[in-house]
Amino acid sequence: MDPPGFDQVARRQQLRAAPAAAAATRTRTDRTVTQPPPHDTAPAHPANHDRADRPRDLPITSLVLHSTEEDWPTTLAIFGDPARSVSAHWLVRSHDGHLTRTADESDIAWHAGNWYLNQTSIGIEQEGHAADGHHCFTDALYRTTAALAAHLAHRHRIPSTGCTSSGTTTSHPPSPNAPPPCTPTPAPTTTGPGCSPCSAAPWPPPPRPAPR
Repeated sequence: MDPPGFDQVARRQQLRAAPAAAAATRTRTDRTVTQPPPHDTAPAHPANHDRADRPRDLPITSLVLHSTEEDWPTTLAIFGDPARSVSAHWLVRSHDGHLTRTADESDIAWHAGNWYLNQTSIGIEQEGHAADGHHCFTDALYRTTAALAAHLAHRHRIPSTGCTSSGTTTSHPPSPNAPPPCTPTPAPTTTGPGCSPCSAAPWPPPPRPAPR
């Protein structure tokens, strides 16, 4: 027996509509992950990465997340300097989550300090200093990184275990393609176009008070 107030007609209508609703939900979800987040491009110098034809010649099996340890404009300048031997595929800005593609995913960027990992991974640089992550790694940055990671994992069929956070590109063990050491320079004292709040934070960050 149906419970009191049960409307069989309404229930039949819900059942008929369920497949279409499920299909619409799948379409919205698929659109979210099949397209990368809005972005611009600022190609790294060709000397800072290797041409390839991934995934045809090499599989893409992991994502590697980094902190830049430099501000946004300096990072772009480093990627554009052929003497620095470093690049990544994507760069996420701190204060607004702006996304820039700096190398084609089919190519091998030099980001992990490990040639074998570089061959099969996509490098994502996030603007910020690891020692001041509570200030640099904003909600906007995390939202963009999450949307980008979801897209890349879907596109390249990377499992959830294939995401690695490696700190900074300047802290890896030496390798033939490791970037040279860098020394953080004093950050700007004012914000402005191209200068995020993270970039304007003092560096090194002031020491935290000892717990009482």
